[in-house]
Amino acid sequence: MSSVTVHVALLSGEQTTIVLPWLATIEELRQMAQEEVSKSLGKLVSSSGAVLLPSDTLQQAGVQANDVITAVVQDVVIAATKHAFAAILSSGTVVAWGAPHAGGDCSAVQHQLQNVQQIQSSAFAFAALLADGSVVTWGRQDSGGDSSMVQAQLHSVCQIQANLRAFAAIKADGSVVTWGDPWSGGDCGAVRDQLQDVQQIQATNGAFAAIRTGRQVVTWGQRAFGGDSSKVRNSLQDILQVYNAGWGFAAIKAGGRIVFWGLTGDDLGEQSTGLDSIDFFQAAEYYWAAATKDGHLALGFESVSGHGSMLVPDGAGAAGMMRLDKAIAVVQPDGTVRLWGHSIPKWLSSGLRNVVRLQAASAWGPYAAIRSDGSVVTWDQDFKQAASKAVQAQLIDVRNIQATENAFAALRGDGSVVTWGQADWGGDSDAVQGQLKDVVSLQATCGAFAAVRSDGSVVTWGFPSSGGDSRACEWGRPKKPSKQIPRAKPLAKTARANAKSVLKRPSKTSRVYIGFRV
Repeated sequence: MSSVTVHVALLSGEQTTIVLPWLATIEELRQMAQEEVSKSLGKLVSSSGAVLLPSDTLQQAGVQANDVITAVVQDVVIAATKHAFAAILSSGTVVAWGAPHAGGDCSAVQHQLQNVQQIQSSAFAFAALLADGSVVTWGRQDSGGDSSMVQAQLHSVCQIQANLRAFAAIKADGSVVTWGDPWSGGDCGAVRDQLQDVQQIQATNGAFAAIRTGRQVVTWGQRAFGGDSSKVRNSLQDILQVYNAGWGFAAIKAGGRIVFWGLTGDDLGEQSTGLDSIDFFQAAEYYWAAATKDGHLALGFESVSGHGSMLVPDGAGAAGMMRLDKAIAVVQPDGTVRLWGHSIPKWLSSGLRNVVRLQAASAWGPYAAIRSDGSVVTWDQDFKQAASKAVQAQLIDVRNIQATENAFAALRGDGSVVTWGQADWGGDSDAVQGQLKDVVSLQATCGAFAAVRSDGSVVTWGFPSSGGDSRACEWGRPKKPSKQIPRAKPLAKTARANAKSVLKRPSKTSRVYIGFRV
């Protein structure tokens, strides 16, 4: 028998039938099925529940005629450095584009990037965690792009954390491996003997803080960013959670107490909030806000007489909090918003009514308040309107906002994208607006945007040197079917799973002008 009929089914019940040679690989089957259902497909699972290896042929995988293979829909996931993107494709491989020095070129490690589970990024480098617990890195050497000095230790890794210039990996045995800029935490030699039984790592721009099983905290990296916690060492016991507090860390303890350290908090030490517990926390410069699950709120501040805190009376609690550049925004139970650390301009105050959710593209903006009717109010870090009236009218049912240094992009509930700001920085998406449909996620570098669509395709725009042009990623598109494989077989629903027809190769017009299919 030279060919075999295989049925590929999704968990939704959708199914397609494909005829292909016995010598075709599982990866070729996945790609053909993916084209048929117009969805990004990941792993293929046999009728017995075994995950099929992409490199195996159908015969090697034990696939029989008319077998039903289950395909897992897997969205493309994109990570970003300052000037490059890296996408985990549905096949578990990776494609990167943008500035080579910022991680936009992964060709040197391409053969290692298989079965990738997640990607973390520093300012100029990427680190990919593989299914077998190994780690692959690329990008600028002094930002963690070169892990060769610790590569032998990078096995059995469970999670990776990153700051601007270094990485830290937690292994299954609770030990920690670091690499990148030594001053920013890439060298943990001074505290290595303390880094045992680590459960979690938090990062500021230039330091790391690890929570151990016994709820002690170990820090390393730049002192200004919280790398030196010696002044509060005796207080760092029974820690429940650690947060990035800007130029330092904030550790939450039982009984509503907070320990601060780093440039921002060296003179704060341990503070009592007056709350019984702390479930939510935000900090910006010398201001912080803490709240319980039931909305009781405590605020920290800097006054003429020094630092202090106050417990906010009932009725003015927190229904939501967001960190701004130099202030904390708190949603009140009545849907209004108060700022802690900055006054609210009249134009903005009048729009902050019936707010149900706050969102920020970054700590530096832009910021958005989503109201109960689905409309959005936006502002920048200078508390000026972030969008013109014409753009503001389009900001309806906004689900996500991303920003480059001088432009913004908003993803709406219907899968469309609205952009504004300086054209070259991604504010003008006219060239790709026709492709910005059925978008499920957005990502941004300093100068470009990337949009992932529901069919797994990616659309990019903005400065090419920052990832705005991904046309060089041709190899990220599906491979052309081999001559042995029939080129055709249209989508068949469950009711006509045994129908036979011809699978058409994707036409050139079906490809986005700037972007790729995965």
